[in-house]
Amino acid sequence: MPNEFSISHDSTEAPVLLNREVVLNRSMKTVGYEFSLLDAMLGDNLRPGNGKGADAALIEHLQKAGIERMLGLCSAYLPMHSLDSLGLAILQQQLATGLVVELNIGTCRAMPAAFIEQAESLKDRGIRFALQFDGHIEPGDVDLYARADWIVLDLSQPAEISLSPKVNQILQVCPSLQPFVKNVVLQEEFTELLNSSPFSRPIQLFHGPFVVSKTAALEDRPLQGDRMRIMELLNKLKQESDNSKLADALRRDPVVLFKLLRYANSPVTGLRTKAETAEQALMVIGRDKLYNWLTLLLYVTGEGSGLEYALLNDSLVRGRMLELIGSERLGKQHANNLFLTGMFSLLDVLFHKPLPKILSLLTLPDEIKQALLESQGLYYPYLQVVYACESGTPKELENIATSMQMAVNDINCRHVESLVWAQQVEQEAE
Repeated sequence: MPNEFSISHDSTEAPVLLNREVVLNRSMKTVGYEFSLLDAMLGDNLRPGNGKGADAALIEHLQKAGIERMLGLCSAYLPMHSLDSLGLAILQQQLATGLVVELNIGTCRAMPAAFIEQAESLKDRGIRFALQFDGHIEPGDVDLYARADWIVLDLSQPAEISLSPKVNQILQVCPSLQPFVKNVVLQEEFTELLNSSPFSRPIQLFHGPFVVSKTAALEDRPLQGDRMRIMELLNKLKQESDNSKLADALRRDPVVLFKLLRYANSPVTGLRTKAETAEQALMVIGRDKLYNWLTLLLYVTGEGSGLEYALLNDSLVRGRMLELIGSERLGKQHANNLFLTGMFSLLDVLFHKPLPKILSLLTLPDEIKQALLESQGLYYPYLQVVYACESGTPKELENIATSMQMAVNDINCRHVESLVWAQQVEQEAE
């Protein structure tokens, strides 16, 4: 379990909330997060005419939130609006391994010599660069792209992907440059790009809301047998008080039992003596931890597209963040139910089945069902905070900060802490 971050409780600061977007590689593993700021006071991520100020604010808030803890586990992708920002002392002093600076190629064209000099200096310190393609190739562009690791194609901008011949010209003369496609909206769109790259080499990085896209969530597909067995075990944990009967149910599913014993004997549990039976594993882990572990297993069991691992990461972040911010207000007795609220919030996307039908198969407290199905109740306000960190708007931030009476820096710190925790859980589970 990661250590607590030092958190400031200055509720008078302007509400500036960290917003994240998951970055995936071709194996659909979360390799990092792109960060931006939601500023309710300004109504925009970018202060007009002050790109360097906006960049400095982003880095400053990431540092306050403890971003250095995350950099040892995955990368932080930072969109920068001004070339002058590369000279910020705060960036020069930061332990930079794991930082990726994103710049528009047009920004670099304005001061090519300055960019090349700064890029070479920062790359020596571990910072990597991603340059956003703008649809044009101008003299000197090759020298700029040669300093980058990725060429960014933004699907929210017009005609970027359709200009693949120009992109391929750049890739041909920059052999180390890799395509990074941003703002992929639909899972079908992602699958097409993954399997049939429009470029002369495969796309290496993706980001966008496609991971949690619910366009296929209402197909009402039948549940796979292995996942149904896990859900039956989850219900037995809630309904059955006799550990021996629970152990007997675990023994009847050798695959789950094998994974359970492997988990029980892994370093994450801190077990001093080896657990060799279902009874021993249940005794050591405890019912709550076993329930949570089986919930994780729902995501990585059975056949799928591979996006299950990205959904697991998002669910872990949601669950941990709900647990942290909610239990501080409601009490530790609510911690596990808050965690499960976050974990279950993406089951409809995972199963391609309406959430009410999925949750009807599980024995759950009313507070969890109210939050997920009725958008109300004790836990729902904390779920709104999590949603705002993923895809919120400045107005939503302003409303949440007012209604919850929470210091935004607390939310930012808990957000980054949850990202770190999720990465650690995934790595320990591999």
